Amino acid sequence: LIQTCVAVIKTAGSEINSDLVTSLITLAEDDTKCRFFLEHGLHTVLFSNLDAGLYSLEKEEDELKSAKELMCEFLAMVTSSALLEEISLPLLLSWLKKDDILCSTAFLILGNLCTSDENTEAIATPEFVDGAIEKLSNRNKAVRHALLGCIRNCAVNPKSRDLLVSKDLGSHLLVISADIDDPGLMQKLVSILRLLALCSDTVARKVGEEETFIEKLVHMGKIENQFSAALGQLNVETGRLFSTVIVKTQNPAIMRTILDKSCLPHLLSLLSSPHLVMLNQAVLPLCLLFTLDPLPSNLYTQVTPEVVTKILGILEIKKPADGYRMVHENVLKLLTVMIGCKNDQTLKIIRDCDVKGKIEKYKSNLDPENHEMENNLSQQIITKLTL
Repeated sequence: LIQTCVAVIKTAGSEINSDLVTSLITLAEDDTKCRFFLEHGLHTVLFSNLDAGLYSLEKEEDELKSAKELMCEFLAMVTSSALLEEISLPLLLSWLKKDDILCSTAFLILGNLCTSDENTEAIATPEFVDGAIEKLSNRNKAVRHALLGCIRNCAVNPKSRDLLVSKDLGSHLLVISADIDDPGLMQKLVSILRLLALCSDTVARKVGEEETFIEKLVHMGKIENQFSAALGQLNVETGRLFSTVIVKTQNPAIMRTILDKSCLPHLLSLLSSPHLVMLNQAVLPLCLLFTLDPLPSNLYTQVTPEVVTKILGILEIKKPADGYRMVHENVLKLLTVMIGCKNDQTLKIIRDCDVKGKIEKYKSNLDPENHEMENNLSQQIITKLTL
């Protein structure tokens, strides 16, 4: 069947049936069948035909997409499991300077190819990054989605991330954020900024000082009656970005700005995550926020008994073995800082939640020799709450 389909596309030229292509796209959703298309060289035919402008942009009244759009979608599906050596990078890079359909397809395929450090570094050259930054001004939604997705995948790689930072990508992203109102697009942009801020104090500080951007993120997260998966993902990624900015800068003014702009709920929402990484991203900034003097009122009013209970619940997590202990240490440090802040409302919550009793129970299950740090921190909390 696949051989027949490949033969039809090779011989049909521009006279391709849209219903056939739609069916092939559905077929290509199966990874095994998708690989068959690749092995029969269909991608090379599609690349060649699209590059030659063979397919029409015209749409019938009952059609949602043109033949060119369908073929580009099919090509992206077929190449989703391709190896870098099976794809012509020069051809794809040339598409970045062509029309929006080919440009967005190229970014989508390039992003999908970022499956290893070697691949990512081969794609994310200085020339590619310069071209990608130039394309940020393109307001076509498909181009921006593919472009930001590709950059996000590149930013996962430490070497490529450093290159993106050196090209001042963070500043360019903050500029274009002003005209982005789509949660899916903003989620990708925020994700890139978080990755850049992880390795750059400068990026973290720029984000923390960009009050208009912070306000926009909070506003987008509060839009009522429009909840979607994209909006939920944006709120999570926003919380992770605020966490990174606080921890990276450790700047009291930036911390107060983030609190003043009603960002604390984003941080606290991370405590509902089942993932240790995100739990840690909630705990670490709280450790720093509770060192502020005077303590902001919205901090001690929003860190409620329910929040403290969630924080204590992290101590019950014992997997993975190579990760939970660091998070436990940070939870114990947070409780120590909260007790030391001398805020009456916070101390009342600490006592009402029976933190002392729960830490005593936690400590009793520790092996003093193998868990020396946790044991010592637990004892400090018990001692402070006994006084």
